[in-house]
Amino acid sequence: MIENRDNSIDIDKENFRKIGHQLIDDISDFISSIDKKPVTVNESPSQLQNILGNNSLPENGIPATELIPRVTDLLLNHSLFNGHPKFLGYITSSASPIGALADLLAASVNSNVGAHILSPMATEIEKQTVKWLAEFIGVSPSYGGILVSGGNMANFTAFLAARTAKAPKNIKEDGLSNISKKLTIYCSKSTHT
Repeated sequence: MIENRDNSIDIDKENFRKIGHQLIDDISDFISSIDKKPVTVNESPSQLQNILGNNSLPENGIPATELIPRVTDLLLNHSLFNGHPKFLGYITSSASPIGALADLLAASVNSNVGAHILSPMATEIEKQTVKWLAEFIGVSPSYGGILVSGGNMANFTAFLAARTAKAPKNIKEDGLSNISKKLTIYCSKSTHT
């Protein structure tokens, strides 16, 4: 059993800047040379586990100055690169430099867009983005929506919205098995999860 740990996740300003600049340089080099790499190195799970290591939970952490370069090497040299110009699989889009920078900024604030009071500006950005997406696809900008993490969460959210709209109001208290009319969902055999 591991007892109290006394390892801070804080990084002083100078080390944060140094590590961050090196990471941005590494990512920039990776993006600019991705076409010279293979789409994937095609390593087996056991090969990847050997590269990663299979140690027990360490008693102490390692400094970010060691951790970030190690993880950078692991990800940039042992991944499938869906941003590669010869990648033709799946539906995941290519990584983009602006997206990486936006993720860095979003992670720095770590907004919880679950309620306006928790993240006032991020909530307004989401509302504006939904409005623009509505205009982009040719529907009224007064349409509503939310941004979610991907297709599965979008389907789950739509499912919950449909159930909320069509099920009796007391479904939360009484449960699905106690409603008078059974709810039915239609979908094709090829429907995404």
